[in-house]
Amino acid sequence: MQPTDTESGSPQSFVEAFEGLSTGVWWVSLDGSDAHFSPDFLACFGLDGPGDLRLLPQLRACVHSADLERAEVLVREAADRTDCYTIHLRIERANDGAERTIQLRGHTLKRAPGLALSFGTASDVTESVELFGALNRTRSQLESAERIGGTGSWSWEIRSGNVSWSAETYRILGVSPALPPTFELVLESAVDDEHRARFLKIVQAALEEDAPYEFELPAKRPDGSRIVLQTRGAVERDVAGAPIRMVGTMRDVTHLREAERELQEREARFRVLAESSPNGVFLTNKAGQTTYANDRLLEWFALDLEAFTSGQWDSRVHPDDRHILTDLRREPSSRSEAFDYAYRIVVDGTTRWLRVRTEPLLGTDGEFAGHVGSVQDTTAERRAAEERALLQGQLQQAQRLESVGLLAGGIAHDFNNLLVGIMANASYASELANETTLTDLVKPDLSAALADIERAADRAAALIKQLLKYAGRAPVERKPVDVGAISRELPALLGARVPARLAFIVDAPNGMTVRGDRTELQQVIMNFVTNAVDAMELQPSGVIAVSVTRETLTVAELAALVLGTDCKAGDYVVVTVKDTGAGMPPEVLSRMFDPFFSTKGTGRGLGLASALGLVSSHQGAIAASSQLGVGTEVRLVLPLLEATTPSEPEHVGVAVPALGNASGNILLVDDDDAARRAALRALRGAGFRVVEASNGTEALSYFESESDWSGAVIDLSMPGMNGEECVATLRRRIRTLPVLFVSGFAEQDLADRLQGMHRIRFLTKPYRARDLVAALIDTIAMP
Repeated sequence: MQPTDTESGSPQSFVEAFEGLSTGVWWVSLDGSDAHFSPDFLACFGLDGPGDLRLLPQLRACVHSADLERAEVLVREAADRTDCYTIHLRIERANDGAERTIQLRGHTLKRAPGLALSFGTASDVTESVELFGALNRTRSQLESAERIGGTGSWSWEIRSGNVSWSAETYRILGVSPALPPTFELVLESAVDDEHRARFLKIVQAALEEDAPYEFELPAKRPDGSRIVLQTRGAVERDVAGAPIRMVGTMRDVTHLREAERELQEREARFRVLAESSPNGVFLTNKAGQTTYANDRLLEWFALDLEAFTSGQWDSRVHPDDRHILTDLRREPSSRSEAFDYAYRIVVDGTTRWLRVRTEPLLGTDGEFAGHVGSVQDTTAERRAAEERALLQGQLQQAQRLESVGLLAGGIAHDFNNLLVGIMANASYASELANETTLTDLVKPDLSAALADIERAADRAAALIKQLLKYAGRAPVERKPVDVGAISRELPALLGARVPARLAFIVDAPNGMTVRGDRTELQQVIMNFVTNAVDAMELQPSGVIAVSVTRETLTVAELAALVLGTDCKAGDYVVVTVKDTGAGMPPEVLSRMFDPFFSTKGTGRGLGLASALGLVSSHQGAIAASSQLGVGTEVRLVLPLLEATTPSEPEHVGVAVPALGNASGNILLVDDDDAARRAALRALRGAGFRVVEASNGTEALSYFESESDWSGAVIDLSMPGMNGEECVATLRRRIRTLPVLFVSGFAEQDLADRLQGMHRIRFLTKPYRARDLVAALIDTIAMP
């Protein structure tokens, strides 16, 4: 039954009352027998027509199914409730299909037992819901951002004193969200009164001066933990300039400050280590610019920190090594590889070798941030390595020279024995030819042929002598020699050999005395000068300078010279021959003392090689340096003879008798058959009675069988028992036995040892027959 308008308190009267408010109104009988929907209500759903039960299916069709079910449950439950209810329905308007949100507010009215109805209002709240949703999303995003960034926000209403905090602010302060936020809670967290007072002072200044503030203070949470708070704030004012609100942020910067403190401690430790390091230490940024250098590195470069970090160190790099840095800089500046390279710097004329090692530095984001580098001064190591290389080269050269010298000495010894057979026999045959009656046709040709043989043998002997000099086995006359005097004679001796276009300078004072062979030493110096002349053959001018000085040399200084490793530290006479010629390349310089090596088309390559052997026999050393286009310098180093002793008067030899006029028993000992036969023929031809032996043992047995001996001719170098051992045994029986030693090379040490023994002489092979006879007769005649 429809209610009438006249009934007091009827639904219709409520509908009329609300429709006057332009609000959608509805009522529904809970038993489903009746309903009413106002035009404004129907407009919310995009419907028109009679506002009664007939439109209920269309209304249901507009509502989202889930919301419809929820609304019907709410209406049924409302029958037992007396309070108002509100529900939001998602609908699709019937007239245009627009999706809207309708808010229904309802109430249940019980008119009689078993008779009740729900009535209320409807309004389109789509825009409000969307705005509220956006607001919630913004609030959620803000809370997420604060949580992620660790920054809380706060607001203080100055006039009311109300304070609001974000959720992150509660978390930072460690305060329960159930507690109302207050300004006093923040002050209570401050560790001490001093920080509280300072905080209040800053806040008061912000209120008075209209300036934002930023402040850090140590704080204590309710759980006892301590943190460092960073708070920032600003004041909002009304149009009159009066403060109405202060807003700001709050951050827990405890870990940040701990990290900064740890970083500072690490930097302090790094600087202590860097400044106490014996090496240079530096830092660069990612662009390669130096930001720090320790005192050691600044000292090496002779720069202050400002000059060094501005890049002035680059000018100290040796010109020949700057390409190393140029090549490195071509690479991208952000490269994060480690580096290991070396270069030289020149500071105040001093060259220093540096080895630089770097490691990449990474920032907190893991990206390349620069390099940390260590710089080591390797100058001493490099010099030591160069000295080792030089000594190794000297040793190898000495070993090579020794090997070649042994070979040359052995060859020379054997050739001298062969030449004895040639030279002695030829000279003996020549004497026979002169004293024998021959036809006038035969005698000239025979004499000429023998003379040619002797001349060829002389040339061969001269060549062998040079080999012996190279091997250091040539006979050397041991007498005091003033090297300064023989050097001053060079201009006169060389004469036209030095062209007038070349300046020849000799600086040689007196008193530079050594013990040795004057002729040989002068010849060596002359060889150096003539080589200098040849080096300037194509130059229009030049200088050759010979200087003689006295120097005190150490073992290390001597070891750097050729043959110097066996020399003792002390005072030496140094002869330096320096020229401004073309110079020599390293490959030629390293071989200049090799035998048979020559850059001259006419040379045999034995001049400098024999000079090296002569220096060796004088217990000296030699050095040579050269640079292409600059010149060459040769240094001859000889032991200084401080004091000289008067030399013994030379023994004057006796005249050699004619063939067949000599007499006496002679023991001849030589292991070379040809040399022994030649000597036998010469001695017997002179008139001696000769007993020959091929070795020392055989000689001793013959010596025992005869008692009347006039002398002995003994080869010094023999296998088994050598000449010295043989003579020592012979002289146990005849202490004054005259002995003539013959040898293919000079045993200078042995000669020095036997110098004090009387009636002993040396004769170097090869020799002529007359030389052998004369030397033996002279030995026999010695007192």
